[in-house]
Amino acid sequence: MNTFIKLISQLFSGLVKGFLKRAWFEGNQKHKLLPPNKYLMKKKSPAMPYSFVLDYLPEDITVKPMFGVHVFYRGPKTLFLQRKKITDPEINGIWVAIMPEYVADVKTDIPSLADLGRHSGKGQWHLIPEANDDFETDVLTLCRMISNGDGRIGKVRGKK
Repeated sequence: MNTFIKLISQLFSGLVKGFLKRAWFEGNQKHKLLPPNKYLMKKKSPAMPYSFVLDYLPEDITVKPMFGVHVFYRGPKTLFLQRKKITDPEINGIWVAIMPEYVADVKTDIPSLADLGRHSGKGQWHLIPEANDDFETDVLTLCRMISNGDGRIGKVRGKK
């Protein structure tokens, strides 16, 4: 019985010593022994909802995830953003940046273009609604307009 107790005692003291050595060699930092804080961990951005647009846009387009949406830029211009969220599903789709003086012209090319109301930001954002039957066709028309360098699409950041 004495041998068994000695064996358990040596095993236990070895585990404690090993734990203490590991803590000491890691700089004795207690936070490494705690589980990760879910509030401090970087969240993954959501997947791009309408990724098919990437196949129809020029290569100089930059895409940045921002606040749960994906914003598309070309140089200094903000072109459009993609929104697909659970909240307010009626405004899901492609938000196109168009200066107010060009809205009527662009609506002739993209008939489903709708005003975003309180979300429009001084009338500069217009929606191609996801719920529209011609959604993909209208989005491809928008991509073609951007590829052809249509100056009516987009807004330079910082300009009112």
